Amino acid sequence: MKPNKIIYFVAILCFIIAALLSCIDFWAFNDVFYAHEFKQNNTAESIGINDEDLNTVTEHLLGYIKDHHADLTIEATIQNQKREVFNEKEKLHMVDVKNLYQHAMMVRNIAFVIFILGFIINKFADVQMIYTCYKKVLAIFLGMVAAISFYAFLDFSNFWVNFHYLFFTNDLFFLDPNTDILIQIVPECFFFDLVAVIIVSFVFILGLTFYGLKKGAENR
Repeated sequence: MKPNKIIYFVAILCFIIAALLSCIDFWAFNDVFYAHEFKQNNTAESIGINDEDLNTVTEHLLGYIKDHHADLTIEATIQNQKREVFNEKEKLHMVDVKNLYQHAMMVRNIAFVIFILGFIINKFADVQMIYTCYKKVLAIFLGMVAAISFYAFLDFSNFWVNFHYLFFTNDLFFLDPNTDILIQIVPECFFFDLVAVIIVSFVFILGLTFYGLKKGAENR
C-alpha cells in the first residue's frame, strides 16, 4: 500500500497544532519565566506583597488552572493587611481561563494521537513526501504566525483584547490594575513577553523539524 498524501497532511497539521499548544503549556507554567518576569516588573513591590507569598499565590493560581486546586480561595498579606487575594470577578474569569486551558490540552492530546496514528498508517514510508507535505503546511502556518506577530507587535493591547473576545463569551477579563491582584501579578507586559517566547519557541520547533526532514529527504 502506497503512503497517502492526505494522511500525511492531516498528521503534519496535527503535529503543528500539538507543538503550538505544547509551547503554550510549557511557557505558561514555567517557574523560571515567572521568576524573571516578577523580578523585571518589580511585581512583589508594586503589589505590596513579599516574594514568598507572591510565589505561593502564583503556584496556587497555576495549580487551579491545571485542576490541582478546587478553587481560588487563598489569603496573603497585601499592603500590610491579611486578606483574600482574589475577588469574585477575578475568580469567575479564572473559571473561564481554566476551561479554555483544559479544552486546549484535550485538543493537543487528540492532535498528537492523530499525528502518531497518521504516520503509523503510512508506515513512515516516504520521507520525501513527508518533507513536501510539511513544507506546504509550514508555509501556511508561518504566514499566519508572521501576521499574528506583526499585529501583536504593532498594537499588543488591541491584540490581547481581541484574543479574549475570540475565546471568551463575556467581558470578565476587563480587570482594574489599581484594585485587582490578578492583573497586577500578570500585567500586559507579562503577556507580551509570554506571547513572544511562545512564538519564538514554536518557530524554533517548526524550523528544527523542517531541517531534520530536509536532511532526511536529501539522504534518501
